[in-house]
Amino acid sequence: MDALQTLDRTGSVCYVGTFSKSLFPELRLGFVVAPPWALEALVAAKACADWHCQTPSQDTLAAFIGEGHLARHVRKMGRVYAGRRAALLRAVSRHGGDWMHPVGDAVGLHLAAVLSPEIPAGELGSAAAVDGIRLHALERYSAEKPAPNGVVLGYGMIRSDRIDAAIERLAKIVTRLA
Repeated sequence: MDALQTLDRTGSVCYVGTFSKSLFPELRLGFVVAPPWALEALVAAKACADWHCQTPSQDTLAAFIGEGHLARHVRKMGRVYAGRRAALLRAVSRHGGDWMHPVGDAVGLHLAAVLSPEIPAGELGSAAAVDGIRLHALERYSAEKPAPNGVVLGYGMIRSDRIDAAIERLAKIVTRLA
């Protein structure tokens, strides 16, 4: 999915990002790709809000990017996350096909899934947490009221070989709730 800025033909969109997900959260570095007309105002706002910078981190990151390491890392992790997503979809189909239905695009590190009406997302989330499975109800992210009855499953921090067993455990929790 393209960023909105790549579709901008009038030079009015700023692209704001962070390296927290592509590298690691502790880096605490973000960036803005801005049209020329906005640069002076952005530099002034940065100076007012946060006048100091992590110069060694920025220099190291610039070299990392300049030498092509970030691009290689992003390509590699894209393959890793695609494998995890595929494993998650297989596991949902195998263990949750009649009560959990994935929705949305194949982007990001999360899978949204709508649940059958007899399985309240909040109750499932609470019961899953007791069993060491962390998921969130869709209502947490929805502007729509009432929110769809569903959950968000993250796959950024779980190894592919552990996904099937986790969804199988989730299916057993659903059996206990039903």
